[in-house]
Amino acid sequence: RSAEGVVTRDEIFITTKLWNTHHRRGEVATALRESLNKTGLKYIDLYLMHWPIGVNADYSHSDTDFMETWRGLEDMHRLGLVKSIGVSNFNKDQLQRVLDEGTVKPVAIQIEVHPQIIQEELINFARANDMIVMGYSPFGSLVMRYGMSFPGPKMDDPLLVDIAKKYGKTTAQIVLRWSVDRHVVPIPKTVNPKRLLENINIFDFKLEKDEIEKI
Repeated sequence: RSAEGVVTRDEIFITTKLWNTHHRRGEVATALRESLNKTGLKYIDLYLMHWPIGVNADYSHSDTDFMETWRGLEDMHRLGLVKSIGVSNFNKDQLQRVLDEGTVKPVAIQIEVHPQIIQEELINFARANDMIVMGYSPFGSLVMRYGMSFPGPKMDDPLLVDIAKKYGKTTAQIVLRWSVDRHVVPIPKTVNPKRLLENINIFDFKLEKDEIEKI
C-alpha cells in the first residue's frame, strides 16, 4: 500500500533470490531487472543466490562456478540495484570460499533450520563472520510440507505442548521462538491473517536454555 501513502519504500525490506537458470555473470543482471520490473521497484534490499549450483535452460547441470555467479551479484551491488547480497543453501566450505574470494561480503545466509535440522555449526560460523542467519521451513516435520506429512514429531508433541502451556503460547510460537533464541530469523509462510499475527507475537518471552536444548 505504498502508493496510498500508508508506508514509504524505506519502511519495507524486500528480499528476493536469483534462480539457478541465471548463474552466468551476465545473466544475473537480466534476472534482477526482471524482478525489478515485476515489482515496480528501483532496488532490492537483499538479493540472495538461491543455490550454489546452476542449471541450464533445460534444467541439466550447469558447469558455471558459483563464484562467477557471486561476482554477478557484486556487480548489481556496485550499481546500487541491490542494497545487500547474500546466499542460500550454502554449506560452510562454500560460504568460506565466498568470504575468501569475493570482494563484497555476504550479509546473510538463508538455510533450512528447524528442530529436526538444527545447523549448529553453520549458524555459529555465519554469526562469527557477522552474517544474519535466516531459517526457512522453521516448522520442519511438525506441519504438512508440499501437501505431505513427513516422519517426526508434530505440533502436538508433548514437550512442545508443555512448554507452550508454561508461556501461554501456541506450539508454533514456541518453535519460532526457539529459532529466534538461537539467533536465527525464522521465515514462516502463511496467507492467514490470524496466523500472521500469531507468528509475530513471539517477542514478549524467551525460552530457558534447557528448553532450547530439549527442543
